[in-house]
Amino acid sequence: MSQFEFVTVAASLVMALAIGRLVYALPFVLHPRCFDWLHSVYAISLVLFSFQVWWRSWGYVNVESWTLLKMIVLILPNIFVYLSALFLVGETPRKIRSWGKFLDDSGQAMFGAFFATMLAILLRNYYLDGALPGIPGITATLMSLLGLLWRNRAIWWVIVVLMNVSFMAVILREL
Repeated sequence: MSQFEFVTVAASLVMALAIGRLVYALPFVLHPRCFDWLHSVYAISLVLFSFQVWWRSWGYVNVESWTLLKMIVLILPNIFVYLSALFLVGETPRKIRSWGKFLDDSGQAMFGAFFATMLAILLRNYYLDGALPGIPGITATLMSLLGLLWRNRAIWWVIVVLMNVSFMAVILREL
């Protein structure tokens, strides 16, 4: 097993935990009894974003030599995606009675974890690729910071829409 395969197995396990948590929660999130549009849009977006982050890790196959620091930089965004998922759907999604209230209570923590995710992605891209952040990365980072700072559903809607536009720009660029 090569160093890259070893490192990506660890990164993939962490991301699988995040995706598993989100996919498990989707039937509860989309249930009409406790449905909330903003929460549902963000939950689906985070699932798609998780796949994009996982897929992007394959871009580091040509890293010559892996060190512990490089491995941490690669895995760190995945850890923060997991934390974002945890704050978004909780530990026991089947017990949530109102996703709107749940998001009102945990939204700032979720945006904080997503802000950390974006910072970790920018660090990873710079440290492993030498790539400076592009407009989509800067937009998503700033939008998640705004979500952390302001507890307002109208602002959160704007943030989620702008972040989804940023995600789609990255996904379409990679197709």
